[in-house]
Amino acid sequence: MMSHISHHQSYAQPRYQNFVHFSKDIENTTRCDLDLQIKLWPNDNHMLRNGIMTLAASGRMHHSVEKIIFVDFNVANLKIFLNTHWASQFRDYKIVLICDRHMLALATFWFYHPLYSKIISAIIFTFDKIDAVGKKIDAVLDGKSVPPARSILRLSFTEFLILQLISLGVKIKEIAYQCNYNAKTVYTYKNRIERKMNIRLPKA
Repeated sequence: MMSHISHHQSYAQPRYQNFVHFSKDIENTTRCDLDLQIKLWPNDNHMLRNGIMTLAASGRMHHSVEKIIFVDFNVANLKIFLNTHWASQFRDYKIVLICDRHMLALATFWFYHPLYSKIISAIIFTFDKIDAVGKKIDAVLDGKSVPPARSILRLSFTEFLILQLISLGVKIKEIAYQCNYNAKTVYTYKNRIERKMNIRLPKA
């Protein structure tokens, strides 16, 4: 089932309204263990927080020399993750994205993006089995990066740009003008984005 995104829902009222609020909230990330450099953002997902704390308590993370931040990469925060500077506050950390089913293509886009390819270390997908999750976390703790499988969809740069503009409420005709495309081409890109992310974007 597709998730329906409209200007009156996620785009108009994202969990964090703008990058300033987002930056301030980073200071309040959950620290999973007082002796570990492991954090979770945002810290209001109690199930995810409990899962990370369980991993920390299991001893799996006790020998880590890496500073790790687990990011709840879900569609409710889509507008935040369309900001090119969303991860700039995390540069001292190795980032592990906990990705929901709608955000696979965007997560993979950021994994390979030149700005963040060295700090996003792994993506945990909803279909990963517990053993696979453990192996990914172990690799990150060892200072390694875990690329997504080639079969995982990825947004192209053009698709990302058009998704950004649509999320800002820019009309299709204006996007076509800005990108030097005709409207039909923009609609084609819009349809590709919707298929890759399994969402419905606002009509524009």
